[in-house]
Amino acid sequence: MLFLEGERDITSPLARGQSLFEYYDRSGRNGYGVLRGILNDWCAQLPPNDRDDVIARLRSGSNREFGSALVELMIHALLCRLEFSVCLHPQVEGTSNRPDFGILDERGQISALVEVTTFNHSDDEISEARREAVIYNAVDKIRLPAGHHLGWDTRRFGRSSPPLKNLIREVDAWIRSSQLQVGDVISCEFVADDWVIEVDLFRGASKDVSSHAIHSSNWSVGWIAPEADLRAALKGKAKRYGLPKVPFLIVVADATDQVFGRDMIMETLLQALFADEAVEAALREEPEIVRQNNGFWVRDGKPLNEHVSGILFLPHVHLWGLRNEASQPTLFENPYANAPLPASLRSIHGYSIVAGRLQVRHEPTLADLLAIPDPWPPTY
Repeated sequence: MLFLEGERDITSPLARGQSLFEYYDRSGRNGYGVLRGILNDWCAQLPPNDRDDVIARLRSGSNREFGSALVELMIHALLCRLEFSVCLHPQVEGTSNRPDFGILDERGQISALVEVTTFNHSDDEISEARREAVIYNAVDKIRLPAGHHLGWDTRRFGRSSPPLKNLIREVDAWIRSSQLQVGDVISCEFVADDWVIEVDLFRGASKDVSSHAIHSSNWSVGWIAPEADLRAALKGKAKRYGLPKVPFLIVVADATDQVFGRDMIMETLLQALFADEAVEAALREEPEIVRQNNGFWVRDGKPLNEHVSGILFLPHVHLWGLRNEASQPTLFENPYANAPLPASLRSIHGYSIVAGRLQVRHEPTLADLLAIPDPWPPTY
């Protein structure tokens, strides 16, 4: 069992840099008990040896490893819900590499392959976020006067976390010396070693004292190009198992949370699979939107990677958005596939191309197929 019985004493939100497993295990907030039950049920469906490995990854790995293992666990649960006979890490002829899942036919032969991967922030970005979390969480614990709260913006990231005592003393003294009226906002920049942090102080009408000082923050966001990350993840897996003659589904989860909304999901898939859009401008002519020659499924006007039957794209690695219409896991079938996906997999919410036209399936969603409660997250 992944989560054991016990008292849950955490009612605060997830802190920056906190272990996801530790938080999921200890949180007493609404919905987390239901989530723990779902994940325990999914773990119970795994063969014993594989179950131990997945539980170890979820419990003791980094948050990156937790997210990757969680997605694999969810996809295994999906295949079981679709009543497939599933084996883990099957042997594939011609290679020593083993995909995550094989779907077996009635004779016990491999009839389809499923591989799961995620794309993540770079190691440098993760290290930077961990260093920032130490400072952020320390400032977040400052006790503010009633009705006050802070805004946070890291203006320059340092090479290591600075000594915190002097910084906290400076921020606290600035807060205590400020005499704000309701509706006032002031800002101050603080320097700690090679860090530069801008803190805003707001005063609202509430007479409550918040348990968390920081109510708003600007996250560090790099160049957003989910289509490039998705394409790179697909290329990394496409030929890893040779050129399978059976249907081959690649599941890709975005652990960077770059994609927001249904339209952006569709555009990310179209650009990654068929080619990026670019603006081409000639002298004295109106700029024109053109497609570059870099699609995963089309190159030089010809089909490519026909052995990959479809892509299931998950815009998040967590489960909380599974019933959010704006962040639905989405399947895209390869119109050039040598071997089409099994019919039950093709039923998932997503896109296909029929007679040259893009067709959309709105139901069933992944949440429906996994029997996730509705509403979700639960409110009890």
